[in-house]
Formats: sequence, structure tokens, C-alpha cells
Amino acid sequence: VVAIAVQTVGELLVSPVGLNFTTTVAPAGMTSFFVGIWMTASFFGNFLAGMLGTLYGAFEGTQSDGEVQGQHAPFFLLLASLAAGNAALLFLVRAALRKYLDAAPAASLSSSSASS
Repeated sequence: VVAIAVQTVGELLVSPVGLNFTTTVAPAGMTSFFVGIWMTASFFGNFLAGMLGTLYGAFEGTQSDGEVQGQHAPFFLLLASLAAGNAALLFLVRAALRKYLDAAPAASLSSSSASS
């Protein structure tokens, strides 16, 4: 129950910030399209998290006496590796993202931050 509560609070904190960022940097007239992309990305992220969660049981080991022993360290190593890979990918594309965001109209960026 605590894990679900933490995930819900995290979603409540991330979703409005992501939507605000999406509407801020979207080209004029394409805001709804980019909000749809944000929602689709959120769907696929949650779907992937569910698929990865099913792997948790696949990492159980069995001892010689037949007792099941949890060997879940490789599962968490997999999750840490995926996070590190995503961080590396963002690190590699940060220059292009920064150039794109610097080219965004300053008026739209300042008006959305002033209203929040």
C-alpha cells in the first residue's frame, strides 16, 4: 500500500510539471498534439514498468533442498542499468535539447512561469 501511495504522489508531482513544460515549448497551434504525445509516452512508460515488474518472479533461485531462495539482486541491477542507460542517453542529447529550448520563444516561456 505504501508503494502505491508513493507512486501516486510521484505521478501527481510529475504530471503537471510535464504538461506545463509540454504546452510551453510546443509550437503554436500544435499544443494539443504534443500533449497527446506526452500522454502516449506516459502510457508506454507505465506499460513498460508493468512488464518489467513481471520479471521480478523470474529471478527466484532454488536451493538443492528444494527451498526457494530469493535472488532478486539481478532484477534490481537490471532496473539500475536501465536508469543509467536512460541517464546516459539524456546526457548525449542534452546539447540538442538545450539548443531547441533556447530557440523557443522567450515570451511563451516567461508567460507560463509567471502564471504558475
